[in-house]
Amino acid sequence: GTRFVFNYLSGHGAWQEDGKASQMFGRVKGQAEKALASNFPSLATYNFRPAGILPTRPIPEASFLYRCGTPIMKAIRLVAPSMVITTEQLARGMIEAALQGSTGSIPGWEGKGKPGDKGVFDNEEIKVLAKTSPLS
Repeated sequence: GTRFVFNYLSGHGAWQEDGKASQMFGRVKGQAEKALASNFPSLATYNFRPAGILPTRPIPEASFLYRCGTPIMKAIRLVAPSMVITTEQLARGMIEAALQGSTGSIPGWEGKGKPGDKGVFDNEEIKVLAKTSPLS
């Protein structure tokens, strides 16, 4: 049957396994991912863990600190492209999951949306999913 799709924007460093995340952020996000994937059978839940997010377009109202981070993210993307994703790639990947995942499974991505750390989309997987979008 068809289910309502719920995409949860988590973050790099989250872990669902107890004791894996050293920072509170990772533990709390991991617990939320696990609870969403395990406790709501009426939802098709997909967890997304982006790392560095690079804005596709300038955000004039962004804080000074945020604006300073954009050149840093661009530099990181040059040396570690797997650690950076653009806002456009992230949005397209999440939209694709919503469009394709109402059965609880996304074609070609079996296992995603299930409890466990292998059931989440990381940066590189989000980029691949985004490329399948007709919006690309």
